[in-house]
Amino acid sequence: MIVGVGCDIVKISRLIKNSDEIAERVLHHDELVIYHSYDNKRRIEFLAGRFAAKEAVYKAHNGYGKFNEINIYSDDMVLKTNIKDYRVNVSISHEEDYAIAYCIIEEV
Repeated sequence: MIVGVGCDIVKISRLIKNSDEIAERVLHHDELVIYHSYDNKRRIEFLAGRFAAKEAVYKAHNGYGKFNEINIYSDDMVLKTNIKDYRVNVSISHEEDYAIAYCIIEEV
């Protein structure tokens, strides 16, 4: 059963000025490793996509946790709370100067 849906869009150019500071606040430590492995253009796109995805997760789950506690990765994601576990489905897309993400959270 679906328990939440979230969506967010980010203008990539807004993250350029303070990208490393934003990355430290937003990205999980595993994501920071990936972020630092990319060249500048791809690094900002990655950050924008993850920022949008985490905002979508946050909206879908009515304010779950801090962004840097959420790790967005390619395999199945499970959101563990003190009440129950949820399956988290995230889709991220980039187009020119925008990154967009959708999230659907389902009961496991």
